[in-house]
Amino acid sequence: MRIKIDTSEIVQAQKALEALGDAARPLIAKSLNRSTQGVRTDASRMVRQRYNIRAKDVRTSFKIITASREGLSAAAIATGSTISLWRFGPRPATPGRRPRIGVSVKVTQTRQKIPGAFVARMPSGGIGVFQRKDRARLPIKKLYGPSVPQMLSHDQVLPEIQSGAADRFNKTLDHEIDFYLRKKGLQ
Repeated sequence: MRIKIDTSEIVQAQKALEALGDAARPLIAKSLNRSTQGVRTDASRMVRQRYNIRAKDVRTSFKIITASREGLSAAAIATGSTISLWRFGPRPATPGRRPRIGVSVKVTQTRQKIPGAFVARMPSGGIGVFQRKDRARLPIKKLYGPSVPQMLSHDQVLPEIQSGAADRFNKTLDHEIDFYLRKKGLQ
């Protein structure tokens, strides 16, 4: 999942700043970098409104590519695989006997039951929510929830993050221009 700011806005801003010459490029780069940092913050906030996930898990899934005065391109890229259901507050939470009705987890804002599931500690030390494949004792499979990119692709989350990034870019660029002009005594 890649969130980018529309490059047509950058071209329009660059045309408006032609009077500043080479001084416009670092202002645009700084504005892009601030807006991509804000994308990670907005994504964390929006995802946690819909899903029961820690902010740290959302933040660590992002890779930020920053802009420079030579390359006016910045991106916030969310990567990652599915997240273990253990991260979504299972009940019962401790490994032990298999519950009769299964395990319940809270992936979204509602708690869901998974019949036949149980919480166990593996010999490697990891704890997870598991389910037997058939009626046989073995094999068992570990259960997973959605990944952060899947959470971000929700139809209400992604458009709001993109509009927030564009607004933050415009606001920061205006601020940077005003600061530069005041510093040079032109305003």
